[in-house]
Amino acid sequence: MRRSRVLTSLIAVASLASAGVFIVGAPSASADTITPDYAYEGWFARNKAPAPQVEVPCTPTTVRPSCGPTSVTTVPAPQAPDTGAYVVSSSGGATGDKSDLSGDTAWTAFSWDIFGQLGATVDKFVVTLTQTPQTNDPSTSRRNDTYNGSGTPPPIQACNIVVPWSAAPGANAWEDRPQSDTNCVAPTVAGTKFTFDLSAMAQTWVEGTGYGMLILPGQPGNPGATTTSGTDDDTVPPFQITFSGYETTLPSPTREQVLPKVTFEFTPAPEDDFNTDFGGGGGGEEFFEEIITSDGGGFEAMPDLDVIPTDIGSEPLPEAMDSSDVTDHSETAAGPLTRRTRPISRDVGFPWIALLLLPLIAIAFWGTGTALGPIGDPVPVREGGVTRVLANRHGSTHLDTR
Repeated sequence: MRRSRVLTSLIAVASLASAGVFIVGAPSASADTITPDYAYEGWFARNKAPAPQVEVPCTPTTVRPSCGPTSVTTVPAPQAPDTGAYVVSSSGGATGDKSDLSGDTAWTAFSWDIFGQLGATVDKFVVTLTQTPQTNDPSTSRRNDTYNGSGTPPPIQACNIVVPWSAAPGANAWEDRPQSDTNCVAPTVAGTKFTFDLSAMAQTWVEGTGYGMLILPGQPGNPGATTTSGTDDDTVPPFQITFSGYETTLPSPTREQVLPKVTFEFTPAPEDDFNTDFGGGGGGEEFFEEIITSDGGGFEAMPDLDVIPTDIGSEPLPEAMDSSDVTDHSETAAGPLTRRTRPISRDVGFPWIALLLLPLIAIAFWGTGTALGPIGDPVPVREGGVTRVLANRHGSTHLDTR
């Protein structure tokens, strides 16, 4: 193989490598998709009273006293299909929770564990809930549902929860129901499947200002019961609908068919840059520089700090020597002592810009090879006059001996 062919290949590879610096570049952010686990689920029944409590008197003690309100029993839950079934219902009339005229009797709430996606941009968050199926088992049978998957679905809406909350996976006391705002959406209904597009709500969840969805009677955009005169902008007929949750006790394969389905697509938050974000807005260098110089002038000696107890140290000054005899060079110095800080490089790693020099090096190597000639051709040796005389004489000597 000729030198020129080898060098031509090297030039092509080097050119592609240097061009790759611009082609590859920094990776662009792309959307991720996950299926989040649920954090809380539960429903809140108007006829569910809080557990009764008794006041235990406090007694002086050296440990934490056992006193104050204490629950003594648990009120049985209202009728529900199973632990993981959640009811939305109304006795009819006004909706909402702004006056005693409201006919709402049950709300359902869900929240999801998206702590790992805090700061992300939500591209899609869609939840599909399935109505709990009717079975022959009374313990898991849907009770009192007025909708069976056909006809007009009940008027329900999902609203954004605006305060932290928690719930047991079953019926909870009405007074423990979470608070929501008026940013509500209606579901898309297909038989017993109710799909809610919660993308706008989920954006508040990853920002830490929202805490899940609350399903309650009514239509989005209507304020509900607001007066005591009986007027209301949103009235509904009596209904009940029951949804299956993550803690449903239905047996397989029915269980897998009725579990909530969540599609969560998001663009992750950009990774924090230590040099720009660490230390409260300043750079990482400035952050540590602030720590180092925060004492107002440098480090000070601590005579009382004995790091090595066995170290004798320097001999003390003679008692006769006055402190004024010690020469103080601080006045003759060029100025106050300043701490020299070692510059910190912001660019760590392989200098990719060096790849741009590879084509130039390859071209220079190829030019040198062309001037020297192809590899493998013998280079003739030039004979001088002395060499030819010695050769002739050596030949004559052999002829005389014969």
